[in-house]
Amino acid sequence: PEQVAKAIVLEAARTAHAEKRRCFLYAYSGPDQVLEQELDLSPDGIGRLLSFLGYSFGGGNDESSMMAKVLARLRENEWRKADVVFVSDGEWPAPAPLVRMVEQAREEGTRFHGIQIGNRGRTGLHAVCDPVHAFKDWAAAGGWR
Repeated sequence: PEQVAKAIVLEAARTAHAEKRRCFLYAYSGPDQVLEQELDLSPDGIGRLLSFLGYSFGGGNDESSMMAKVLARLRENEWRKADVVFVSDGEWPAPAPLVRMVEQAREEGTRFHGIQIGNRGRTGLHAVCDPVHAFKDWAAAGGWR
């Protein structure tokens, strides 16, 4: 799952570059484990991207704290109406206050896309993202031919 998530981040950075849009990453795990950095394809940005690709958390979940950081950034003028791509295994509950904050950001123009790694049915990811795409199998996506 971590490798799939990193591949998705690479594609998001490439797409943002092609569309001349900015790309900000929040990689997270347990409490107080959040890596925040802007990704771009400048020489410095490539260094940050490579650093992210080499980074690994030990596991755990703290989606609410991470999403609070995302929602705070969305209140900044330069990030209003940004698209959020949330990649997760989805195995977490979405507390009602978080869902309300996401709904408010959505009303202000933010789109929340989810990519669920694995097939776990409806999860916390479904409570905050629309649409949610399930990534069930690397081979089914055309990998490992």
